[in-house]
Amino acid sequence: MAYTEAIHAPGGPMSDSLLTGQASHKVSRARWRKRLLIGLGIGAVAMATLTGTRWYLESLNTISTDDAYVDAPLAEITPQIDGTILEVLVTDTQHVQRGDLLVRLDPADADLAVQQARANYEQALRRVEQYNANVNAGLARSGATQASTRTSVLFVHAP
Repeated sequence: MAYTEAIHAPGGPMSDSLLTGQASHKVSRARWRKRLLIGLGIGAVAMATLTGTRWYLESLNTISTDDAYVDAPLAEITPQIDGTILEVLVTDTQHVQRGDLLVRLDPADADLAVQQARANYEQALRRVEQYNANVNAGLARSGATQASTRTSVLFVHAP
């Protein structure tokens, strides 16, 4: 046994065939590790390329703005009458046409408004009748006053 031989602890010198086997195993593992890392790198570059290409192609059809104003056909909806909403018949951002029913209102508010309007109308009719009666009474008084004035004028001018 030479002084420069490798010694396997605690058993003694190792043979050259064992050293060659371990060295070839380490080289084999290193080669596989290198191949795996190269494959993963190529795969990562390929995924990045595909993702970038997809993003670019989708961005061709996408409109973006920095000031967040989009020119779209939007309309503000204002009610013609006040009331409590019972049911909303459309969803947010749903397309609607002119004349489509959007909400159902509680009819109680409208019924009260109709009753109030009828009461106001009847009160106005009674006032008009009272005004007509006052005018007729005034005309009758003025007619009686004119008749009595004529009679007294006739008595004063009588010969």
